Amino acid sequence: MVGFGEVAAGISLVQLFSLCVDGLRTLSRARNSPTSVMDFSIKLDLETSRLVLWGRNSGVAAGELHSSLEPVQPLLFQILSALSRNIQDADGLKTKYGIHNFESEMKNSPAPGQAVDSAVDNVDILLTPVVQAGLQQQQAISEKIGTCNNFFRKATWAISDGKKSAAFLEDIKRYVDGLNQLLTESQQVLLADDITAMKIALMGSKWGQPINMLTAIEAATLNCHRSIALTAKLTRLRLEMEMETTAPALSSEGPVLETPLPIGDDQFRRVDKQQGMRVMVERGKPQS
Repeated sequence: MVGFGEVAAGISLVQLFSLCVDGLRTLSRARNSPTSVMDFSIKLDLETSRLVLWGRNSGVAAGELHSSLEPVQPLLFQILSALSRNIQDADGLKTKYGIHNFESEMKNSPAPGQAVDSAVDNVDILLTPVVQAGLQQQQAISEKIGTCNNFFRKATWAISDGKKSAAFLEDIKRYVDGLNQLLTESQQVLLADDITAMKIALMGSKWGQPINMLTAIEAATLNCHRSIALTAKLTRLRLEMEMETTAPALSSEGPVLETPLPIGDDQFRRVDKQQGMRVMVERGKPQS
């Protein structure tokens, strides 16, 4: 790929982070069947959000790495460089991950800026306030970079192999895990708070079909982020109980409650504690 992948070698850590976020956001709308699109989009948006929140807590999203992380800056650059290479290599995306650019084959398909299934846009983790705050910082950096990744943004991406694309998601998760592990203990605590805030906002989203959306989130995160899968399940069950309780009091033509019952911060933390893990701060060896 020309104009995107070749830029990474000569840029700063901050710029590299921004390009990674832009690339992941573009790929998260790769097309195929509505089911595979939703599952892929939810998982990749979640990893993108975790990367954004890492940038927020490391200082990179604001344009300057926290001084406490300067000793591990070479490792951070190494991880972000590996992440960017996976995103930017069009041949690798196609052969290794089953994600390809087929713009020339989409004459009768929706334009690149349009969603194939509106449900995908409704499950948008990137719209949660805490993630939006980090994205606003990142987008300011992206504007300064200019048109380096315009080709990548304009290309139309599609999933041609579900198993290979699942491997892509696993690799992205490992890179983000590695970045998180290099945060200081106090930064990891703040990251955990941000992840909890993201979950609270996500589970309280006003979807047109909340049970379907919560079910999709639960299915997408069950094997990779069980804390989120469990909170989605609990929210769905509480909503179903609320609807069953309310249904007898409604006429046959009356409205049905569509907004999940809010789950408080303390309840989310109890769920995370039961999972025996810090909120989304994975424990494993950083990827080289």
